[in-house]
Amino acid sequence: MRALKAVATMRISEDKSATGKVAAQITYPQEVVNALRAGFSGGRVYTFEIHVAASIGSDSGGTIQAVVSWDPSVSSFVEWSALTSLFDECLYGGSRLDLATAFSPSSTAISTMMAVAPDPRTTATNFTSVQRLAQSRMISCVCRLGTHSFTHRALRGRPWASTAVPGGAAGTPAGMFGRWAIANLIPGTPSINYLFAALRVRARLRVRA
Repeated sequence: MRALKAVATMRISEDKSATGKVAAQITYPQEVVNALRAGFSGGRVYTFEIHVAASIGSDSGGTIQAVVSWDPSVSSFVEWSALTSLFDECLYGGSRLDLATAFSPSSTAISTMMAVAPDPRTTATNFTSVQRLAQSRMISCVCRLGTHSFTHRALRGRPWASTAVPGGAAGTPAGMFGRWAIANLIPGTPSINYLFAALRVRARLRVRA
């Protein structure tokens, strides 16, 4: 019962930090962590959903070349520090990206088409390269009626990575490596936010057998 209560407390604290209301992360004594780890069978795969939010903006020239990473060493997923204390290995299992406009109805910002796509190998750097990726979609930055939603399912064969290095070692992408890529077709208004992004990633985790 105490272990279950600790898990619940950890999750509530992490969720609050996602809203900016709590900056510090709660840690537990090692004996509590060991007791929690004992509840997870070695080698069995457990799936968790982790979350991060970001703003997508233009640079001083009006160009948007943005990424929202799946890798917890790049994106600040609020749940990740708790999960790394419980599991040894991780693997990307898919994600959902929601985009909403940052403009008010009276905004005079330049509207532009954007390409959005999952980029598992992190190779896309501009509109053309994002457009050429599999599953790419074109959107307008002015999406006032709700949000644009995108989903991606992980391909089989990706190797596992240590939760300490969730994107894999340099030169050998693994685990949670990859990202969503977003780029605009023509320059927009310089140095403003165009979109707000909310990312959900399915993280597959296991304790080393």
